[in-house]
Amino acid sequence: DGLVAQTSRMGLTLSSQCHPHVSSSASSSSSSSSSSWPAAFSTPSGTAFLQAATALLHISKERVVSLTLAALSSLHHHNNDDTTTTAASHDLSSLLGTRQLLELVSEHYFARRLQRLQLITECLRIEQ
Repeated sequence: DGLVAQTSRMGLTLSSQCHPHVSSSASSSSSSSSSSWPAAFSTPSGTAFLQAATALLHISKERVVSLTLAALSSLHHHNNDDTTTTAASHDLSSLLGTRQLLELVSEHYFARRLQRLQLITECLRIEQ
């Protein structure tokens, strides 16, 4: 609830209708795929984080989980830490529900999006 309230105070609101990227079929299938998620996402703070990140980035919960794990892995790699599953799950548990993790995932998402756009731009430039 805290992350959702924080994002609301920042001017971001949860829409009552699904975004095009998050269809109702994706929402209904989330329960079957959520069993493969780390247990931390099943906690109240994990659920709130998923809601906040889904609303902020307009992507599915499955994609938020994937991005979160990739962002944590990237953080470990950047810090030259050992990227063991235990370390990643410990970081996930301690960061879940914090604004820091939401910002980390957002930065990772937009950095990857920028890389894709740069690649497309370069391909178009070479094609001309």
